[in-house]
Amino acid sequence: MEQSGASTEQSGTSNESGTAQSSVSEAYPSDIDSVDFSLLTCAPGHEQYTIFGHTAIRMNDKRQNGRDLAFNYGIFSFKKKFFVLRFIMGLTDYELAAWPTSIFLKDYKEEGRQVIEQPLNLTALEKARLMAALFENCREENKTYRYNFFYKNCTTKARDIIASCLEGKIDYHWKENETTFREMVHQYNASMPWTRFGEDILLGVAADRKIDNTQQQFAPITLENDFNNADILNPDGSTRPLAATAKQLSPSGITITSGGFPLTPNECGLLLLLFTAVLTFVEWKRRKVFWLLDAIYLLAVGGTGIILAMMIFSEHPTVSLNMNILLLNPIPLFFIPMTIMRGRKKINNPFWKYEAVALLLYLLVAAPFIQNVPGALIFVALSLLIRCGASLALSGRLKTGK
Repeated sequence: MEQSGASTEQSGTSNESGTAQSSVSEAYPSDIDSVDFSLLTCAPGHEQYTIFGHTAIRMNDKRQNGRDLAFNYGIFSFKKKFFVLRFIMGLTDYELAAWPTSIFLKDYKEEGRQVIEQPLNLTALEKARLMAALFENCREENKTYRYNFFYKNCTTKARDIIASCLEGKIDYHWKENETTFREMVHQYNASMPWTRFGEDILLGVAADRKIDNTQQQFAPITLENDFNNADILNPDGSTRPLAATAKQLSPSGITITSGGFPLTPNECGLLLLLFTAVLTFVEWKRRKVFWLLDAIYLLAVGGTGIILAMMIFSEHPTVSLNMNILLLNPIPLFFIPMTIMRGRKKINNPFWKYEAVALLLYLLVAAPFIQNVPGALIFVALSLLIRCGASLALSGRLKTGK
């Protein structure tokens, strides 16, 4: 299986293949030119974990008894114990596997997902190094690595092992292109509003920092485009293209649509705000305290907040500091009994004062100045702020009898 999305931290050389490279003799086989390497870039799919596409390395050995293999750094299994919890905490392990290219392409062709092949322009020594490094990485003791969504995935692993086997360095001829991880993620989930909403809740402050061109290569299609324009700077000062003209191995026939729930998160958030405003008006007019409504709201934000609280300890660097925790955190869960008891007795609940402060910080400081937050959460925060104000004002009103 593949994982869409990915990461980036490029280095000119990589230690992971150093052992394999050192074992490659300068006296490589004379027929090594019959082995071709290429970068395979797979288009996004319908499933949530495929919306960023995928990357693999193809080794087509045309020698006698040679094999045509796709080296895939995106192997994982949902069946592993505590997979979701481990993924949230940044403790997910992925593996490298080599499959016959025909098998690798089969699912993409059936799904109508385009696969582009970029033949790599490698010297004989570089081919020998890359072959040795890939097979070394496939060994049982080497195939597993700690996955990170933005910083170490199928795309960056493929990029780094290719770069580590070159005699020269890669010149991508980059032009200035400032963006953020969040902005790049939005390019892929634009037609999936609920997926975007969930990812925006989990991504924190670091996802809104400007990233350089190297970091942008976490996305398979970005790396494909960069390889198209890149040259290898040889030790003697000469240059050669990194990749030859790309060709299509699987045609495109997929159209990604949103589907699912008919309302967007923003529409649901706006309806929640209107619903809250109407009920609060009724509450005020009837001199009632809708404590059950408050308890439901606190249960919802507190329950969701458990996940964000766990994210504080995650190894994913883009989720640990997250301003959404001002709104979504477990603290309201502890005040549900108090809210019910004091609401039924129509007496003041001091919790709402502290909740109001947190919500104002979220709306007036975090959202406009620190972190890009989902619009739907703004509506949720405003709904809760209405409940804070109403509770405080109503308790005072009931106390004075006005």
